[in-house]
Amino acid sequence: MLTKNSYPTADSNYDNTAALEEPRSEFLPLLSSNPNATAKMFLDFDGHTTSGTAWNFLYNNNIVTPAYSLDADTSSFSTTELEAITEIWQRVAEDFAPFNVDVTTIEPGNFSATEAIRLVIGGSSEDWYGPSAGGLAFLDSWRWHGDTPAFVFEDNLANGNPKFTAEASSHEIGHALGLEHQSIYDANGNKTNEYNPGSGETGWAPIMGVSYNQNLTTWHNGLNSSGVNNLQDDMSIIASTENGFGYRSDDHGNTNATATVLSSPNFSSSGIIEQMSDVDVFTFATSGGHLNLNLDVAQVSPNLDLVAELWDSNGNLLVTDNPVDQLTATINTSVAAGAYYLHVKSNGEYGRVGTYTLNSTITPQSNIFTGDDFDAEIDSSQWLEISNGSANSNFAGSGNSLYFSGGSAEDNSRYAVTNAIDFSNGGSISFDLIFGDSSNGGEDADPGKDVILEYSLDGGITWSTINSYGTEDYTSWTRITEIVPVAAQTTNITLRWQQPTHDGSNFDNWGLDNILADTNNGQIQGKVWDDQNGDGIQDTGELGLANRTVYLDQNQNGQLDAGETTATTDTNGNYLFWGLAGGTYYVTEVVPQGWQLTQLGVPVPPSDVLAENPENQPIEVPESPDESLPSITTTDSEIAIYTDGEIVATSDQIITPQTNESGSIINIDDFRADERFAGIDGSGLATVILDTGIDLDHPFFGPDSDNNGIADRIVYSYDFADGDADASDVNGHGSNVSSIVASSDSTYTGIAPGADIIHLKVFEDSGAGNFSYVEQALQWVIANAATYNITSVNMSLGDSENYDTPQALYGIADEMAALAAMDVIVVSSAGNSFFSFNSVQGVSYPAADPNSLAIGAVYDSNSGSFTYGDGARAFTTEADHLTPFSQRHESLTTIFAPGAPITGAGPNGGIVTQHGTSQAAPHIAGIAVLAQQLALQELGRRLTVTELSELLDDTGATINDGDDENDNVTNTGLDFKRVDVLALGEAILNLAGEHSDTYTVNLNPGETVTDINFGNQEIPIVNAGFELGDFTNWDVIGETSIEEAAVGSNPTEGTYQAMVATVDDVLSDSVSDTELETFLGINPGDLDALGNGNAISGSAIKLTSIQVAAGDSLSFDWNFLTNEDPFSFYNDFGFVSITSGDLLELADTTNQLGDSAGSFNLETSYGTFTHEFTTAGTFTVGIGVVNVEDEDVNFNSALLVDNLVIS
Repeated sequence: MLTKNSYPTADSNYDNTAALEEPRSEFLPLLSSNPNATAKMFLDFDGHTTSGTAWNFLYNNNIVTPAYSLDADTSSFSTTELEAITEIWQRVAEDFAPFNVDVTTIEPGNFSATEAIRLVIGGSSEDWYGPSAGGLAFLDSWRWHGDTPAFVFEDNLANGNPKFTAEASSHEIGHALGLEHQSIYDANGNKTNEYNPGSGETGWAPIMGVSYNQNLTTWHNGLNSSGVNNLQDDMSIIASTENGFGYRSDDHGNTNATATVLSSPNFSSSGIIEQMSDVDVFTFATSGGHLNLNLDVAQVSPNLDLVAELWDSNGNLLVTDNPVDQLTATINTSVAAGAYYLHVKSNGEYGRVGTYTLNSTITPQSNIFTGDDFDAEIDSSQWLEISNGSANSNFAGSGNSLYFSGGSAEDNSRYAVTNAIDFSNGGSISFDLIFGDSSNGGEDADPGKDVILEYSLDGGITWSTINSYGTEDYTSWTRITEIVPVAAQTTNITLRWQQPTHDGSNFDNWGLDNILADTNNGQIQGKVWDDQNGDGIQDTGELGLANRTVYLDQNQNGQLDAGETTATTDTNGNYLFWGLAGGTYYVTEVVPQGWQLTQLGVPVPPSDVLAENPENQPIEVPESPDESLPSITTTDSEIAIYTDGEIVATSDQIITPQTNESGSIINIDDFRADERFAGIDGSGLATVILDTGIDLDHPFFGPDSDNNGIADRIVYSYDFADGDADASDVNGHGSNVSSIVASSDSTYTGIAPGADIIHLKVFEDSGAGNFSYVEQALQWVIANAATYNITSVNMSLGDSENYDTPQALYGIADEMAALAAMDVIVVSSAGNSFFSFNSVQGVSYPAADPNSLAIGAVYDSNSGSFTYGDGARAFTTEADHLTPFSQRHESLTTIFAPGAPITGAGPNGGIVTQHGTSQAAPHIAGIAVLAQQLALQELGRRLTVTELSELLDDTGATINDGDDENDNVTNTGLDFKRVDVLALGEAILNLAGEHSDTYTVNLNPGETVTDINFGNQEIPIVNAGFELGDFTNWDVIGETSIEEAAVGSNPTEGTYQAMVATVDDVLSDSVSDTELETFLGINPGDLDALGNGNAISGSAIKLTSIQVAAGDSLSFDWNFLTNEDPFSFYNDFGFVSITSGDLLELADTTNQLGDSAGSFNLETSYGTFTHEFTTAGTFTVGIGVVNVEDEDVNFNSALLVDNLVIS
């Protein structure tokens, strides 16, 4: 059946009549938006007779359409008409700019399917169609063979008003490409408007709605006219394979490596943002100056909302411009010499795509103040003006100084004014100051004749004080450093030192010297600590190490070279680099001999007993599932639980679901675009959501390839409230939360779209729930974590209380602790009752559990004002504003994430927009999956809960509660952190570094980077106690063996000990004394000299390449065994050799010996040998036994060795 679509008419008072006396032309302008495209959209303005088409079948006769005309003359075109035609073409061309099609006024030669369509523009619908309409088209007719046109009726569009005509044109072509109307439905699913009218008199409307009266009109992703469950993604349909043309090829590279090169200092370019995710990257080099860059959208009917980012060559984001009230973007900033990258992109809202132009100039700046030491004379290039100051040595400073005297009393004539300084990156001003007195060659300065340091933002018209300096405090040269105030952290700052009052002549004189403007006051700081257990985490009792050297290895050669910047740790192990300019730094440590840098340890995996049941049934958890985990008990608490979401009551505007803004503010989009994180989408891991259930066959959770009614990515679901396998969602909360974590929809993409989804329903269909259901669900997670590779658990629920200390409640704390021990990240919403609790700090439970991350909510964009059910109200909103409902606490809140308004899956295949910490928490649950996937890839292990919590805090963006919120709660004034996914990923890469000993720190100008920490561990000797049951890591010669207790003496540590022997009736492998001396690296005859006779043979073991520091000690346990009688002549002996030249006897047959219970008659019993190294270095330690004089196999000796330690 043929389906035709009509478009409403438009009325207007717009005067669109052409004057007949204007110059006229018989020819149309030849316009083409993309002439190389094979797909053509022909705007036919000069009249057309339609015949042999479906239109003629329906309406019988040929259809004759007159030419587009604003007056009575249809045989030619006036200047006004030509201008109107050009404007119509420009508007339609902009709508289709992202696609590989040519919008043209040149008639194509071929109207085959998917090759071209004719849009006939002219006349009235009443001429042949009947009803009044703005336009007509058959649905999908683009794919039909033959010239079946669409129509736009200028007579019904305010006499051919260019905007109205263009809106109808794009609308009708949209129908031909397969688009239906964008419509409006009420809460009950009833269609209230066939044509979505958009919002606001000067706001936005969808092209496939009715867009005559809105300034911004775009393609849309909303509900179409076929029904409340039909979400229509306009752009995907237009670019579909069925239509045959797709998107335009990207005209500029998306990465710095593929950037388009621009010439400096003045450059211009243009481009097209084809999709919301597209980034066009340009690069330019400059010798420095002031950058004035303007990005503009199409001059007629733009669709694109621009974002501009300026990056330096070290990957630091310098400037972003994304004005909320404009589509254009501008960057005005000072740039130093170097290479820069301009990233041009959409603000990410659906349909905000199209063409743009960029123009830029870089104006070299001169007369920039950097400082002056006055040693030669005043550097005139640094100063705007100096009054009553001269360079001399009157104050006996470091050479000359700037000496102020003279002028008349109280005339305010002693001052120095700098040239402009660019403090846009922060910084400091340092200088030496002195007031005259009789001790320093000056006149005594009277009290109150102070000097003031000021700054000006307007070139000296007005001044603001930084600090004042009293005459009585600076009678000797004093170094002063002032941090530039926040208000002065911009370009073109002027500084002034002045003495407002003085007594004139040479009284109250003063001086300045060694002035330095530090405009890049960056810092890197961290700690070196004694990581005794080598796990890479500073545990309780592991102290900082003093006097360790950390340095900036800028040539990356792995060694400390002359001239490289160093810092020495203090008594607590802390170090600091300061005064750093923005850039990339390579931070490493000089590790002393005998020590090693540690990496994070690999945790013990969960026991195999935890996962035995792949079926969709609850599993009864063993009382103690793993000896390494806390014991699990069942409490069955009946305390109620509540969802922390969907709390919005009223808004000052209709919320039209759009692609979430949250991706851009948390840098998930940049994370996904970064090659370093390719493939990090949660694949191979699972996330668990405890909530109201899930729409089991929602397309956001993948296809249902086996037709079982459950989307393929939902690998398990269960209803613990009703005790059955049907976890269907009737509420909508659980579906929304689940989609935020892991939706794979191309528009409403979850944080971890590749992760497997497990939904455990803990609410009844009525909405009731309790902690008993939660406890059962958490026990199932513990039992099945290994089977499903579970990495995170999301609980957007709580008890609606407000705790300000950590809690362990309702019988689930043991389950939470067990999950933490398994490195499963539990994420909980902080609660929505900040207003209800009178703005008192706190969070609900389980967010207050020490083994859960507690998540607060911020707005993701400027979304208008909202009033919530408990009375909380946000009068205005902006990205990173704390929501007025979100509970918060200075120590219990882990991180904030976007929580309002967030659009995701609904309960019946559609979408819903909800507000709450419930929506913030799943952002972090999804991020936890990505973090664990990256950690497994780069570190070979998972992150612990503590590690991830600390990394989120270290890498999060600082937001202040109360700096710009506009709501009806009492803000705390505290700084919190909002998650930054890209920074988190980079921090995990830094942890990995392929086990590198160097941190790569990308320092923004003026930034302080903390926690660049180094764990140091004294090098443990592999198999020093022989507990591997062999001689791994040891060299051996002669008769050696690993023993337990069969020789009559138990090991002093562990299970095993080593034995070296001379000769017995079983073994006959002892070697000559000469071979023994060669093996140990000692001098010939040394063994003879050590004993009381002729050393004949023996055996030995040795450790080589032992790294020690001065003061380190070597110790081991030993026991000398023998069958020899205690004759002074046949004194077999045991010994130790150290390559420092030490050769020491441990015992011989003349020692006090006792009876032995083993195969030897006598033994000394175990003792401990200790040796302190006086110098650092690399040493070899040998331990052996020697046979003296006799060769009787019945008389032999041995040495037991155990528990060697370097400390």
